[in-house]
Amino acid sequence: MKKTWIVFWTVFVVVLSGFFYLFWDFWKDNTQSDGERAKTAFTAYTTKWGEQKFSDMYEQLSLHTKKTISKEEFVSRYQNIYGGIEAKAIAVEPMYNGDVMLGEDGQINFHYRLTMETFIEPISFTGKATLVKETQNDLEDWYIHWNPSFIFPEMKEGDKVRANTVHPRRGEITDRAGRPLATERVGVDIGINPGEWSQASQTGKMEVSKLLQIPLDDLTSKVQATTSKSAKFIRIATLPQDDARIKQLEKTEGLKLHKKKVRYYPYQDATAHLVGYVGAISQEEYEKRKDQGYKTSDVIGKSGLEQIFEEQLRGSAGGRIVITDPEGTEKKTVAERFAKHGKPLALTIDAEIQKTIYQELKNEAGTASAISPKTGEILALVNSPSFDPNAFVLGMSATEWKQMNENPQKPLLNRFARGFAPGSTFKPITAAIGLESGA
Repeated sequence: MKKTWIVFWTVFVVVLSGFFYLFWDFWKDNTQSDGERAKTAFTAYTTKWGEQKFSDMYEQLSLHTKKTISKEEFVSRYQNIYGGIEAKAIAVEPMYNGDVMLGEDGQINFHYRLTMETFIEPISFTGKATLVKETQNDLEDWYIHWNPSFIFPEMKEGDKVRANTVHPRRGEITDRAGRPLATERVGVDIGINPGEWSQASQTGKMEVSKLLQIPLDDLTSKVQATTSKSAKFIRIATLPQDDARIKQLEKTEGLKLHKKKVRYYPYQDATAHLVGYVGAISQEEYEKRKDQGYKTSDVIGKSGLEQIFEEQLRGSAGGRIVITDPEGTEKKTVAERFAKHGKPLALTIDAEIQKTIYQELKNEAGTASAISPKTGEILALVNSPSFDPNAFVLGMSATEWKQMNENPQKPLLNRFARGFAPGSTFKPITAAIGLESGA
């Protein structure tokens, strides 16, 4: 009897061990299979992430996630944030270390490292993704439990990302006495709010057209050319802060006014060809200089010293990327770079001599210079006729540009940059030198 029990228990233990081994082997194989499938799903997701295929990414989200955020909201959020910080060269690398562990809740966690370039500096961080196995559209697979921390680790539901560019102060151009030839002043951007403009009266629109000397058809075209449905401000003109028209424009339905610093040339026509002027960067200029940190919204030296010394005068922009809570309170600074202001440029020119000579020319076509007989320093370089460079900074109407460009006296022509034979006007100087030397 005793032997029978021994045999029974021996057989029982062997059978139980066999079942346990088979169960363990099945569970292990099944877990490995799930792990590999989860890896495949997450690798596909990170690849789409790096390629910014946000619509495709959404299809791999869990059912729970899809209940909390719609596809349109998901795609829009990524596009707005990545667009705002100018994200590019995005790379998301899964960090697979050893065997994949299936959690007690049936979920699998993977870590990843994200790197990307922004308008401020490169950003890098690590994060954790949780995957769940479920069936969607008759397909059983592993899906991602998404939340805002995928955008930045510190983000929670309701948080926002704010990106601000800090523009550098352009270096001043001054004369020998420190008088400003190119400085800055407060200007006012006049812009259209498309939604409100569409409700404005025709009379009001005509008044804006008249005040700004911009054809109504041109204003309409600017609004229609705006592709962004969320646009709230379409700039149509910039005026000096003390312009009398501003009070009238402030009362006009459909317009918004924003103050900003603009380049200012106190000596206007008298120094226009020498100092030059700045203007909005063209597409061609942007393509040549975008690797130097220029943006499509920047201004750039267009002529004269403003163009020649662009690199010295412009400085470099700074900026901040911050995470805020739903009320707008800053929670975390993601990246920050301080703006470097442009360096000043001091000339040997005497602005008052320059102005006096210009006034003496009285808009007659010609050029004149004044040079110190003791030092050889250039005290004045004058061109006539001339133009007010502030008109280019603030924005010139098509009519004004046509009148200036077709002026037979060619006010845009820089005469002192060309060769002019002095003729008989130099003979008295030659004679004086001869008399002085006893020739």
